Amino acid sequence: MKKNTVDSPVDIPLSCSLFLETALDFFEPFAVKTSKETKDFIAQWNRALLDTVKNNKTCDTLGNFGQNIVYGIQRSDDFLQKLICSPFKCGIHSWALHYAIRFTESLRFLNQKQKPLYNLQFVDFGCGLSPLAAIAKNQKNIDETYCVELVPQIIDIYMNTSDKMGLKSPSFVTWDTIKDLSAKKRLNTFVGMGVFPYMSPAEQLNHFQIVYDNIPNFLIEVKYNLNPQENVPNSWTPQDLQNIRTNIKNADVLTQNMRSISRRYLSTFRSILPEERYRVENCRSLFLSR
Repeated sequence: MKKNTVDSPVDIPLSCSLFLETALDFFEPFAVKTSKETKDFIAQWNRALLDTVKNNKTCDTLGNFGQNIVYGIQRSDDFLQKLICSPFKCGIHSWALHYAIRFTESLRFLNQKQKPLYNLQFVDFGCGLSPLAAIAKNQKNIDETYCVELVPQIIDIYMNTSDKMGLKSPSFVTWDTIKDLSAKKRLNTFVGMGVFPYMSPAEQLNHFQIVYDNIPNFLIEVKYNLNPQENVPNSWTPQDLQNIRTNIKNADVLTQNMRSISRRYLSTFRSILPEERYRVENCRSLFLSR
């Protein structure tokens, strides 16, 4: 693997997937329970993912963070568990809990929406290297499963990992394709976790409006800043939420689901990591859902 100390767009998506397996076990008493079948799938996915990263030439641009994770796992089987257990100032245990909550809430959402005689048409928007779409396609048998991802390297790693496992791969498409499919009523379920905060507020609101108008089922994570004195890039404010409630029809379901999921998120953080409470009090994840 080529040595590279510059940050790479692959590093964070890689950590999201690799930490997920350990986080689901470590935080299981508090987070949403995950079936053994799904945990086994994630474990196999991560093994194939690591093999891809170590051997695929497209991964030579892993940054220092990504390289340290890969080398750490190679040196010690319990490397990630030690990181999560240690109260590092960088808050890795907090990140890992975020990953676990994002994944389990997404899986809970899909389980609620997948019903007999209802054909899910699902997109994982900003999928990164999460196995969510692979699970949807192969475990939950959602044939029309799509991913939107802007980084070509991530798409290549995802497809190679899927091939190593012998899986049916989701279809990688663009945002314009998603708009077209949803306008034609050929897409009914949308998950966007950890991607909206990388977009400008105006772009986030535009995307949300398109999803709200055209896709009946959605789960979207945004950053919500309650403290006007704190500058949190690309976060939503109470005024943003008020504007949405004013400008959309039938906002009651959105408000009810948002409160329910976000309350569960806050309760989980306060129960597991009370010392990290300051991280989520004023700037927290907010989950918009219908």
